[in-house]
Amino acid sequence: MTDRPRGGTTTEDDSRPVQGERPDREAPTSDGGPGPFDLVLLMLRNGSLVLGLPVLLMVLVAVVTLLLGREYTATGSFAPQAASSSLTRFAGVAAQLGVAIPTSQANESPDFYADLLRSRHLLGELVESRYAMPGGSDSVTGRLVDLYGFKSGDSASREDKAIRRLDRHLSVSVASKTGVVTFQVTTWSPQLSKEVADRALEVLNQFNLERRQSRAGAERRFVEQRLHDAQGDLREAEDRLQGWLQENRDYKSSPRLVFEFQRLQNEVTLKETLVNTLAQSFEQARIDEVRDTPVLTVVEDPVIPTRPDSRHLIAKAVLSLLLGFGLGAILAMSRESWRRLRVERGGDVAEARRLLRELTFRG
Repeated sequence: MTDRPRGGTTTEDDSRPVQGERPDREAPTSDGGPGPFDLVLLMLRNGSLVLGLPVLLMVLVAVVTLLLGREYTATGSFAPQAASSSLTRFAGVAAQLGVAIPTSQANESPDFYADLLRSRHLLGELVESRYAMPGGSDSVTGRLVDLYGFKSGDSASREDKAIRRLDRHLSVSVASKTGVVTFQVTTWSPQLSKEVADRALEVLNQFNLERRQSRAGAERRFVEQRLHDAQGDLREAEDRLQGWLQENRDYKSSPRLVFEFQRLQNEVTLKETLVNTLAQSFEQARIDEVRDTPVLTVVEDPVIPTRPDSRHLIAKAVLSLLLGFGLGAILAMSRESWRRLRVERGGDVAEARRLLRELTFRG
């Protein structure tokens, strides 16, 4: 029989738990993040926050969406027409004489018209135009800035607010393959949406006509001056040929004189061709200066929308539900972290209070 050592010393076998005794419970440690059980426990502890907040947010978004008025969108599309300049008709002939004539056209690409639709100049024309909106038995007529209901501030600030609001409700897209420009106008009235879209096409046509007429006027003045100069050059060439013929009546018998005659004759012919081309271009420029035909090909006329725009209620509800769930989970984890921090710091706080009381008693 072996005696056990005295003095409170224990052997290695003494560290083993005795049968029937419960070992001390140690706090579980986890090297990784929270497991699935921790997440389930977190949701159970904060069920009203994790599940109630998404439902509340979804109901709130649905109610606000349903309370908002319906909107109607009118769609129109057009294709710009490229106009050929009358200056290109005699640019080649003038180049032979060493005269450089500008033939480049202004930007008439579909992207130009798309940017023009969103420009402040055109939007200002739209908000200052008058429209008729049906309102029961009587129709409401007025400017768009008044129909929007902006009454506070001066006229400039109210116009600026109307322009920014119309810009938010105007969408423009360009088809890269066909060059067709499509635009959409959205308002609370189907008739008003159509009228604003029609007015946009009218303003675009008006701007295009004024620009082309202004360019045609500039071309007409340029061609007129060039025609006057070319006619003077032609008279000088004809005078030189006439004087040479008077001095050389029998030039056909001399090869040198025949060559000089052909050179003078070619100069007169070339200047006659230039004068004729300039005269035709001058008449065409005069016609273009007063032409008022439309320069936009309307692909789709705006029509009164028969159905309101979709509210996307289901998509908004699902998105708000996911957003609320994520926000609720963040708040729940923050609450759980704060609770654990209070438990862990509870002993330190009690110890600090005890020491404070001891110091107070000693004092």
